[in-house]
This record gives sequence, structure tokens and C-alpha cells, in this order.
Amino acid sequence: MKLGKVRLNLEYTVDTENQEMVDHAISALYDDIHNLVKTATLNDAVIVDTDLSETLDPDDIPAFLKEDDEEKDDEKALKFRTHNDKKGDIDVNGTCCQGEIDISYKKLVKVFGEPEESDGYKVDAEWSIQFEDGEVATIYNYKDGKNYNGDSGKKTEKITEWHIGGNKKIVVERIKKILGY
Repeated sequence: MKLGKVRLNLEYTVDTENQEMVDHAISALYDDIHNLVKTATLNDAVIVDTDLSETLDPDDIPAFLKEDDEEKDDEKALKFRTHNDKKGDIDVNGTCCQGEIDISYKKLVKVFGEPEESDGYKVDAEWSIQFEDGEVATIYNYKDGKNYNGDSGKKTEKITEWHIGGNKKIVVERIKKILGY
């Protein structure tokens, strides 16, 4: 298979107040791109990298053009480091619970490594995660372990209900995706 990269720098000068002219330019753009993609054979793949005019509404961009950028964003969003990596501390101050996940302690250790030291009070195990785009997340148990409940609390290894903390809800989706949910 031969991979080729085609960059389209198509520019249509139009009177943006003339909707018919704008619609025609968008239609011509779609046709040009569609014809280019249609020329790919079973033995060739064409990757179309576009540079569309800022005047186009993102909703007007064909889905097949946006997928590549979205995949790159997803890949970047899913790259992470944890408190176990020696690249400096992860600042999780100010984060709060954004969601929950039901998963084994063993699986969390397998994916994120050993947890950090707990607060010794309400939390028994906690992981700090920083994504490549700077977003941070925490995974922790809350008030169900031995630290908070003494002997009647669950052993850390038996805890399956975990909180996901962060500054934005998007970290919940990311954590779940990383863990296969």
C-alpha cells in the first residue's frame, strides 16, 4: 500500500453576504474533495489534510475530513503520565469529583501503577494523572475503606467503586476510555 498526503489549499473568493455564492463555493469545495478521495484505489490510500477558510462554519466541513483531526485530538488526549513517572509533580489542587467508575483495584494498578500515599482519613488509595494537553485527573476511593471506617471498611484491594476527580467532566470519559469502558 502506498500512502500519499494531499494538502488542499482551496480558496474561493465570494461575497459573504450573498448566500447563493457562499453555498456554491461550499458545494464546489465538497465536489473537489469528493473527486480527489474517489480517485483512491484499493492499492492506494489518500489522506486529505485540509486548510479550510475560517469563514466556513465547522458544521459545513464534511465528516470524513474532520475524523482525522478528531482522531489526533483523541490520541493526544489519551496520552498521559502518572504520579509514578519522574517528570515532576502533578498539580491536582482544586480538583473535585466529576464522576465514578466501577473497576477493580488490580486493573487500576495494572494501568496506572501503584497508588500514591493516601490522606490517611477519607481516602485509602489515589492516582494522579496528567494528560498531554494539561488536563489532570485523580482516581480515588472515598469513605469506604479502612482509613475512614476502621475494621469495618473494605480492604483497598477489594474496593471497586472509585471516584474520578478533575477540573472538567471530559477527564471522566478519558479515564473510562483508557480503562476500556
